[in-house]
Amino acid sequence: MGTEADIVIEKQPYEKWPLAVDFTDDLEPTNENIVLANSTITAEDVNEDDATSSILAGQKALATSTERTDARVNASLQEVILNGDPDLSPYKVTYRIVTDAGNQFEKDIIILVSDR
Repeated sequence: MGTEADIVIEKQPYEKWPLAVDFTDDLEPTNENIVLANSTITAEDVNEDDATSSILAGQKALATSTERTDARVNASLQEVILNGDPDLSPYKVTYRIVTDAGNQFEKDIIILVSDR
């Protein structure tokens, strides 16, 4: 697994919280939205084994944002709940989206799980 990522997050094993990735700046300013049915969020552990079911505890598009007011925001954020085992850390979480304009975007996040 490479160490390059758009975002690096540190968390403790007990912690479980949502992580939203914002694609708003990648979308066309007025009329492009994420097609959730064609978008994926996957994860792999330090051994590059599929860890999607063990680290990701849910996926959804967020309905609102306090920082953005345009109507596209409800389809421009992807969110998962993070779990994780320190023995299998770091994890790489990959968000791949498809838009209604046919564009495809990807963002990678490295999750470092340790009992600090």
